[in-house]
Parts: sequence; structure tokens; C-alpha cells
Amino acid sequence: MNISIYLRTSLLAIFSFVFYMGTVAFADNTYSVSVGSNVYMKVTSADEIVVDGVYVIVNEQYGKVMSAKLNTSKMASSIDAQIVSGICCITVDNSDADPYEITLKKTSDYYLLKTNVGNVGCSSDGDKFDVNESSTAKRFQWDITELTNDSISIKNVSSGEFIRYRDNSDDFRTYLPPPGEFSIQLYKKVTDTTMQPLPLSFNPSSGEVNVGETLSTVLETPDDYNGLITYSSADEDIAVVNAEGVITGVGVGTVDITASASATNVYYGNNIEFTVTVKGNVADDDIIEPVVYKRIKSTDELESGKRYLILASNSTKALSQHNGSDGFKVVGVTVNNEQYTGSVNETGCPYELLVGDGKESGTWTLQYVANGQFIKAESSSSVGLKISDNATGNCNWSIEILETGNAKIVNTKSTGRTLSVGTDYFKNYSGTDPVQLYKKITDAVNIPIGVTGYGTLYYGDVSLIVPEGVTAQTYSYSGEELVATHTYNAGDVIPKGTAVVLKGNAGTNYCFDKVASTAVAPSDNMLKGSDEDVQLEENDDVYYYKLSRNSSGDTSSVGFYWGAADGGPFRNPAHKAYLEIQRTSVTYGKSTFALGGTDGVESLRMDKEMPEDVVYSISGVRIKSAFLPKGVYIINGKKRIVR
Repeated sequence: MNISIYLRTSLLAIFSFVFYMGTVAFADNTYSVSVGSNVYMKVTSADEIVVDGVYVIVNEQYGKVMSAKLNTSKMASSIDAQIVSGICCITVDNSDADPYEITLKKTSDYYLLKTNVGNVGCSSDGDKFDVNESSTAKRFQWDITELTNDSISIKNVSSGEFIRYRDNSDDFRTYLPPPGEFSIQLYKKVTDTTMQPLPLSFNPSSGEVNVGETLSTVLETPDDYNGLITYSSADEDIAVVNAEGVITGVGVGTVDITASASATNVYYGNNIEFTVTVKGNVADDDIIEPVVYKRIKSTDELESGKRYLILASNSTKALSQHNGSDGFKVVGVTVNNEQYTGSVNETGCPYELLVGDGKESGTWTLQYVANGQFIKAESSSSVGLKISDNATGNCNWSIEILETGNAKIVNTKSTGRTLSVGTDYFKNYSGTDPVQLYKKITDAVNIPIGVTGYGTLYYGDVSLIVPEGVTAQTYSYSGEELVATHTYNAGDVIPKGTAVVLKGNAGTNYCFDKVASTAVAPSDNMLKGSDEDVQLEENDDVYYYKLSRNSSGDTSSVGFYWGAADGGPFRNPAHKAYLEIQRTSVTYGKSTFALGGTDGVESLRMDKEMPEDVVYSISGVRIKSAFLPKGVYIINGKKRIVR
């Protein structure tokens, strides 16, 4: 809310407010105050600005207060001040190094900044101040144009310049336009020695609420308190709170809700926290936070390999599936706070696009996540949009994020035509409105499935959603065989800390979305994993196995094999799974467990001397002989039959 208040200052020759105490209590903290100090409290709302109040101009970032002294360059000097949690303490000795104290005395429709020697104005030289005892010319007139995020903007009526602090010269001066990093705050002088700390308490001090449900807080204050109370949430992805202190659960987790009470003529301001735990409101333990797409407003936020939605510039329509001829269908969407949390890649929903390349070359590809195809301009003269299996020719686009935050997406082969939305379709129009890009801010990991159609996966600190085309399984050991104990299909959540075997299309990369979930890793899983490359520890009680193929590389032989001689430790790659089985459980020191349809056993004919291989009998006894009789052996960690 913009307000028009003009300011008048007078540096008092004798300060009437003197503290004869060593400390001031405020918001559960104690501040040291010297005899003769003035105390000022931060203004956090325009409602706190009152006529006849006395104020100082502060830069909290550097702990500076605007001084009454002008240096030789006509800049207002600064003095150091103790500024802690909305309290500013200044020792006053009535010198020209004292702060400007601003008294809000309305004159006509403006206020003057008046020091003990005159009014302060904006110099005609720019970036400077003038002081004149009696002048009320327009350049000596000021107003407060806005008060947001606890910072205040004091604007000169004549020049349009703003008062700001400049660190490298240690002074306050005027700027046009105002640089945000040099913002200033307004602090009100405490003049009533009867003021006291404001007691606040929540009753109770904590609570629980389910996702999507509400919880009302009870804040207890003194009967004579008549100040302003505001509420805020430390994490609005977990819970939000309204002006009445009613909390709504958003996502699973715990968060602090803060109630902030403003100062009055009786009490200092204060704040207090209420702790709320948000739980899932469904029967099972698999609670998933919604996937979020957030609007981007800078080219720097464009990233290759990330997923995006394309919306109209009014945020009410989104690109959906291709209609098979001219373009992409339009679907209506609801966006809150520039975020979309609805379904995607389904009929009647927005469809995701994978943005590729572009960061270095300046041209990007737009890949349709639904089927892996690329958006292609039909021709240089047509408004139609096609889908292509290959990212060539008319599949290349330039993407520019405008100052408005909208995106201009232009096909590099159809000059002047922009990807835009019409009544029913997104097409490659000419001279029409730009669009908006919404980026998927839920992280994901790309996992390759090798030529065998199998792979392994482990993430210790995050849960993952299984994509289409993949199954994931955990295993235990029973009856001398591996037995799948849990199967996670497309859309299921793999709990964090769960090592799994993946099965999918050979030679394909799959995108697993990271997700916050309360799902628990199964306790009967004998697969292990690591988030980093680690050397497994020596352990005479267990055998270690890794997913592999036989020595011939047969794709059908995929299974768990000893990764080192005698099932010893090996180096496990980051985010990969391995198998660990107690030696006493494995009959005959079994070294192979097949997954791909065979047991991985190779046949060898013993018609010549064996090389220097590591050979064990099926019972686990090391064999040193150069020639082996017929039988089953473990050779270099692989089971082989000698005939």
C-alpha cells in the first residue's frame, strides 16, 4: 500500500528522554544501554507511523544511523549504532554527529526534514543534500512512497531521488533510482519510561494438523494491549497461516509459526513462535508432497535437461497434448502464487517439455516428455506445429525472458514467428503475445538401464518415484535362491535408503523424480547401497555380490556375482546397490544368483592346463591344482562346470 506522508525534522538541543538503567528487556532479549542513551524501535508497518512521533533513519545492514552533520561533499554523515532485533540504542551528546531526529509535523501536504540549523533538501547537483534554515521550496519537500519488507523509501518531491546509505563512502545521500541493496529503515524514539516488555504466549504452544486441514491458534496478550499482531510461517511449503492465526497444513513436516506484536505507548513489541506438525491425512504411510512447477523470470533460470510447462501470458491456459495436425491443445489451469501443482501429461492436463541444449549455443530444443518427440515448426510460412523424432532443422528455438518475466520463444528457421497461444491451440504465430515458462522444481535423477535391461539404484537421503516403463524390486535370500520381496511399479515411491534392482527397456535412461515421503524402507531387504563410491569393508561373516554378467558378457546371464575373490569386498559405485549375504546362510559358497532367466553357469572343457585363476570348490575350498577333474567350481568368482 502506497502512502503519502512528508517528513519534518528538528535536532533537539536537549534530549528529554534519558535512560538511567543498565539494560532494556525486549522480545526475550536484554540489551545494554548506557546512561544518556536514547532508544528507538523499528517501524514495521505504516500503521505505526504517527504524527508528532520522533524517528531516525537507519541502515540495518551496516549498523548505521543518519547523522546531522553534512560533510564537504554535502553528504549526510553516519554514526555507528547498536542495532539488535529491532532496537537501536544511541548515546547522545548534542554534537553535530548526533542523528537526525525526524518529527512528523504536517505542513500543508508535505513534511520538511529540519535539523537544528535548518531544513534538509535535495541539492540541485544531484546525490547531495542542502540545508537552509527557512526554505520550503519544493526540493526541501519529502514523502514516504512505500513501506515494504520493513524498509522505507523517502522520496524528494522535486527530484524524485531517494535517501539511501552508501557503504564505500560511509554516508547517506540521494539516489535515482534507489538501489535496493542500500535500503533504509525507520526507527521510532521511545519516549515513555513506563513502557514495558509485552508478555505473549500461545496456549497451547504447539499442535498438529493434517494436510489440507486447519488449526486455530490461541494467542494470549494483556487486556490493555491494543497493538497490531501479524502471523508468518517459516516454511509455507509445510503450513500457511492467515491474519487471524488460523494454520492450514500444506505438506508433511514441522514448522514454526511466528506471531509478531507491534509496540504501543505501553509495551515494547514482541514475538513468539508456535510449533506445528503437519501430518498426512491418508491411511497409509506413503505421503507425497505435490510436485511444484514455478514460473521463471530470468534466462539464468533456464537449464538443459529440466522439465517445463508452457502457459499463456495470463497464466490461465497451458500447452497440452499435440492434436495430430496443426498444434498443441490448450487446457485451462489454475495458478496460485505463480506456482502450478496439478496433474501433468494426462488428457485435459498440461504436458511437460524437456528443454535441451541452448545454454552455450543460444538455441534450445523442446522435447515432448509424453513420447520423447520434439516440437517442430511446420515451415517458415506456416503457423502449424508438428512433432519430430529428431531434433534437427525447425526443431531449434531461441528463448528470451523479457523484462516482464514472460518468455519469447522463436523458431530459428521461421524468422519472426513466436510460439504463442490462440483460442484453442498453441501455434507458431507472428507478432502475438509471448508465453510463460514454469519449471519443475522437484529434483529428479536420471538412471540408465544397460543392455541387459537391468540396473541397480540406491539413494540414502531421498525417496524416488518410479517412472513409466520401470519396475524396482528388493530381495531376500531364501531356499538358496534370491526372492523378490517388494515390487515398486510406475508411480510408486521407493523409500529413501532402499536399494533396489531395476528392470526396464535396455539402453534407456529413466527419470526418477525426487519426492518427500514418509514411506519406510523394507526391513527384509538384503540389498545394500551407498551414496558415494566406497570400498566395502573386510568381513569374514558375509559374501558380497554385485550385479554383473558372466565372463562372456552374455546379456541373458545377468545376476549377482561375487565382485571379488571368495565373495570379498569390492568398490561399490555411488548410488548403486550390492548384495550382502551371511556366509553361514549360503550353501556351498554359492557365487551367482541369476536374474535374467539362467543361473549364469558357464561350461568349460578341461582339455588343457588352467591359467593362473582363483579357483574354489563348490564348498568354498581353495584349489591350487593346475588341472581340475569334472565337476562344478567357482573360478574368478563365476560358477563353471568342467566336463
